[in-house]
Amino acid sequence: MSSATTTPASSLPIVADLHTHTSRSDGSCAPGEVIRAAAALGLSAVAITDHDTIAGLSPARLEAERLGLILVPGVELTVHWRGREFHLLAYGFREEDPGLNAMLDGLAQARVERLRTIVANLEHRHGVVVEFEAVRAGYPRAALGRGHLADHLVTQGVVTSRRDAFDRFLGDDQLDLPRPSLDLEQAIHTVRQAGGFTALAHPPRDLDDSQWVQWRDLGMEAVETRWPAADRNTRVKMGRLARRLGFEIVAGSDFHHPGRAGRHVGAVGLGPGEWERLRDRLRGATIDASATVESIPAEFVPRADSSRFVSSATANLDLN
Repeated sequence: MSSATTTPASSLPIVADLHTHTSRSDGSCAPGEVIRAAAALGLSAVAITDHDTIAGLSPARLEAERLGLILVPGVELTVHWRGREFHLLAYGFREEDPGLNAMLDGLAQARVERLRTIVANLEHRHGVVVEFEAVRAGYPRAALGRGHLADHLVTQGVVTSRRDAFDRFLGDDQLDLPRPSLDLEQAIHTVRQAGGFTALAHPPRDLDDSQWVQWRDLGMEAVETRWPAADRNTRVKMGRLARRLGFEIVAGSDFHHPGRAGRHVGAVGLGPGEWERLRDRLRGATIDASATVESIPAEFVPRADSSRFVSSATANLDLN
């Protein structure tokens, strides 16, 4: 993890990284390793926000408590809204909430079924035979995605790298197989029912105020204003938007793998004042905490909507 703990180059002291991934989804490092990296940097807090799973939170919490670090419960959800895919960060929820867990279980099953289809297509279209259970056995604790299959193909000698696997077999153009995702409104509702709040991750540049207002009215409370790929103009624009429309601010490194320039733990995050403001929100009364958890509506069912350490050549791959 040495390359993951480089001192952040920033004029603003970073005390909280609210966007990191572990080996429980598509990251390389175990949850405890991410916590140790954050502690080594002197951060006050870190959020584990694995894709569509909260399996990394329990082991991360044990290490965070040992090191005196605040762990913010988080998850990054794949959602759709009006035919377009987005990523939604959720924070501060009750991890045992039945509605939240039912939603995540549905996503996990949808991921497995999608990967089964991909494996079947590899044989039918390309003559590449892969034992699905061998892939699952290699990553028993992870929310499975294409990155895990790509790594398996590397170990089997079918391809030379993850990039090779995606270029030849697993890219969106080759698959034409949409990712499982949740309805954005229902995802926001579920997180609120679990006492948490949501933020749009790495927002696209083409969103106008009317879309943001609609999402705010649906219950979205925050926006990620800084992330590694965002240039200075984008960061300024998103910060102004958050202030103008009354959103809380979150920021993070989107850490996945050691060795990615500008994406190590703590490379991007909140400054002291920003973190204290958000910490007050996390300490505050949970939203809809007393609401009765009802049976999960049909909209919660996910739908398909329109080597462990990687090199910089795979930095922009969507591995899910």
